[in-house]
Formats: sequence, C-alpha cells, structure tokens
Amino acid sequence: MIAHNVLSALPCLLLGVALLLATPSSGANILVNWFIPSGTSLPSKTAVVGDTATFGWDNLHDVYVHPSGDCDETGRILVAGESIDDSATYTFMEDDVGELVFVCNVGTHCEDGMILTFTVSASTSPGVTSAPTPAPTSGAGPIISQSSITVVALMVCTTAFAYAGL
Repeated sequence: MIAHNVLSALPCLLLGVALLLATPSSGANILVNWFIPSGTSLPSKTAVVGDTATFGWDNLHDVYVHPSGDCDETGRILVAGESIDDSATYTFMEDDVGELVFVCNVGTHCEDGMILTFTVSASTSPGVTSAPTPAPTSGAGPIISQSSITVVALMVCTTAFAYAGL
C-alpha cells in the first residue's frame, strides 16, 4: 500500500523539482527612494545586468530613462507614468552597461534634482540578458512569477503527500 502511495505521489514531486530547477536566478533588488532631494541630485547607484531597481514614492511622480543623461527629454523612455504613492521597477539589461539616467518629468522635478544615475556593469552570470521591465499601470492585474508558481506547486505536492499518508 505504501509503495503504491509513493508511486502515485512521485509525478507531483518530480514536477516540483523540475519547476525549482527551471526557476531563473534573479539579480539583486535595488531599492530607490524616489523623491526631490534637497541637494543637486540623488546619489548615484551601481547595478549589474540582471539587477532590478525598484522605485518607490509617496507624492506625484513618474519615472523615465533619459538617454541624454540630463533633463533633456529627447528620446526619453517611460518606465512608469504619473501617479501618487506608487512604485515601478526596471531590470537592467546588457544594453544598459555604462551609465543610465532616470528622472522624474513631473513639473520641474528633474530640474530640482530628481535625477538618478546608475553605473551598470556587465553580468557576472553568463546568459543574463534581461529586458527592461516597466511597472504595471494602475488597474493592471497581478504579476505571477515563476518562483510563485513553484511554491504553489510544492504546496500542492505536500498536501498530496499528506493525503497519501506519506
């Protein structure tokens, strides 16, 4: 009887192991307090390809990448639109190696110093080529990661083992 229960639960266990092995390793999460500084600009930060910057704010702000390296909006790339008390993420990719400048374009926030330069270096892990990940806009549904799916699969397997008497 126990051998039958083990064999019936084996596919679930193999699924959980496969999902764990398939879960990509992720870089560091760099927290950015997104606000208008009292000085000339926000302090520079460093990142590695595959790292994610998470911008968090309390007032009305947005997040753009400015290829100009300053408040010139030419060629700007939207990361997160104007919102109050929100957050946004950006995952650094190989094309970002060097300096990457983020700004807030609300009113004169950029001119007031809401500009942040990241020095991005190449990944130490081969094959990491993450694309930029803008934050979901308001009203967007939940984002479910591969690791969340893995955890849920393992929880289901654990429950299956419990019911199988293992």
